[in-house]
Amino acid sequence: PVGRGAAQILERALRNEVEIAGYNDAVAHAVKDYLLPGRGTCWVRYEPEIEAGVSVVDQGQMDLTDTQGELSTPDDTPEEEKLVETGDRILRESTPVDYIHWKDFYTFPANSRVFKEVVAGAKRVHMTRDMLKKRFGDEIGRVVPINQQDKKNSAEHIRDQFNDKAEVFEIWCL
Repeated sequence: PVGRGAAQILERALRNEVEIAGYNDAVAHAVKDYLLPGRGTCWVRYEPEIEAGVSVVDQGQMDLTDTQGELSTPDDTPEEEKLVETGDRILRESTPVDYIHWKDFYTFPANSRVFKEVVAGAKRVHMTRDMLKKRFGDEIGRVVPINQQDKKNSAEHIRDQFNDKAEVFEIWCL
């Protein structure tokens, strides 16, 4: 019964994650890319929501003092115990699935015949100035060069979704 209950919890969590993470759309695009140019790629990201966590002082600690004085001792009542920061804790986790266009996915070395020979993978992401600042901070986000094309032909400008965006490459060793 415990295993069955755990399996049902995992199944429900995965079903929910598939619905909200964009899995169906990403895989549908990747299947079309696989059938036409021969490479369909999805990229799964891990996005935790983190906050600082606090906990009651461990009774086995050797040093029971801090800048505010004596910490709790084993014979103190729970109301008198102080809380200590224990580091970050995860509030929520998500794994969004991104579709990567076949022209925006790279393997290293480029002439790898099978995936076992690949030592690194990369994706190209087009980011606006605001996206750069949010991801990398103000200092770096301001200095990254933006691709600005000639805007004489307004019809081409509207069609080109990559105008006024920077190309950022995310590289991962496999």
